[in-house]
Parts: sequence; structure tokens; C-alpha cells
Amino acid sequence: MSLNDVLEIFVTAPSTPTITYLASQPIQVQATGPAEIPVYTAEQMGVRAGQSFTDAVEVENNSLTDPSVNNLESLAELNPDAQTVTLGPYTGETAVDSYDQIAYRAGNTFYSMGKSGWDNIVNKLIEAGITNQDDINAELWRINQNFLDKQIAKDKIFEFTVNPSDIDRTKFAYKEYLYLKEKGYQFHESNGVWTSGG
Repeated sequence: MSLNDVLEIFVTAPSTPTITYLASQPIQVQATGPAEIPVYTAEQMGVRAGQSFTDAVEVENNSLTDPSVNNLESLAELNPDAQTVTLGPYTGETAVDSYDQIAYRAGNTFYSMGKSGWDNIVNKLIEAGITNQDDINAELWRINQNFLDKQIAKDKIFEFTVNPSDIDRTKFAYKEYLYLKEKGYQFHESNGVWTSGG
């Protein structure tokens, strides 16, 4: 490369400027606008295939067996070695503000069965004779609660992507908030998340 060759350096910053440097000219900076926030597929985030969840469902006496709850929870736990758990509303597979997308971008632990896993578990519960929606939700909550208990035992910090007291009362994310409050956790806003940490 000679002194007259053009070198381009791309820098990511809040305004995502592109810096062009020519050996014979001063540095020029051109702002190109805000960066696009990526949306990841369930597969990219490491969410297990729906069939994995189907295979782990075992029902006895109209409820999931304890080993099945443990297996399903383990399948739904992603990035288990992180010290922070991200919780919040699921807002859709292509929504940048969905808790799973935020957790994945931050490198935090999160809980996701994906739409396929969720649907497959529900279908297996229905096949086993658990057809009442409240009973189905109770079984799904057992898996979710097991995930929270596991994270509590690891002494992790919990973060909600939105103010948890504003979450729709019918959503599992609100139930997670109430459960953690019952366990003594308090949440405060810090840098756009509601955290149980310092």
C-alpha cells in the first residue's frame, strides 16, 4: 500500500459516523444516521427446536412430572453463565424491544421456548387431557418458576426491560415480577432497565 492509497475506517458510535482518511488529506467525518438495531432469529439466539420441548414433556396425574419440568426449564434457559437475567414482555419474533432480543444483545441469561417450543408443549398437554387454559398456564408457570428459582439460587441480578409494575397483569412477565417481589427483590430504574442490582 502506498501513501496515496485510500484507507477507510468504520466506527460505530451513537450517530454511526463513517470516517474516511486519505493519506494526502485531513480526516473527513460523515454522519450516516443511527445504527439499525439487529433482530435475531430464535435459532441465532440459541433457542432449542420445538421438537426438543415435545420430547421432554411427560405428564402423570394431569400435571407435568418434576423431571419433565426440570428438563423443559433447562431447554428454555439460555446463556446460563451470565450474572444478569433479563426479563420482560415478549413483544414478538421481530420486535427489537422484546425481552429475549434485549437479553441476547446484552449477553444476559434469559428464558425462551420460542413460539414453536411453547406451542408444542401446549399441544402435548392438551393431548394428555389438560385442556383448561388455566391448567395449561399453571403447568407452563411451573417451568418458568423453576427457571427463576434456579437463577435465585445462583444469586443473579434480575433486570426488567420495562417498568415491571406497568406490565399487563395477564402476562407471565408480570407474574415473574410478583414472584421475585415475594422473594424479597426490589427493583429500581437504572440506565433504562429496572434492576435488582446495586
